[in-house]
Amino acid sequence: MSKICPNCKREIDENVKFCPFCAAFTGETPQEKKKSPVGAIIGGAAGVLALGAASLAVFVFDIFGMYGDKTETL
Repeated sequence: MSKICPNCKREIDENVKFCPFCAAFTGETPQEKKKSPVGAIIGGAAGVLALGAASLAVFVFDIFGMYGDKTETL
């Protein structure tokens, strides 16, 4: 049995991985591993928590006067 080279379009043996005429790869390309979205989800959640904690700290310090008895003047 034979197959056609995808590069030079010549007939080659189906068991070869490289074309003997043009040296093109004729085998199947390996499937890429799909990345799991777990890392992105954990990173996003950690970012949201960090921003929420920072904004809560600013809110608490501003509303409840944790800066001391100094008044803010503009």
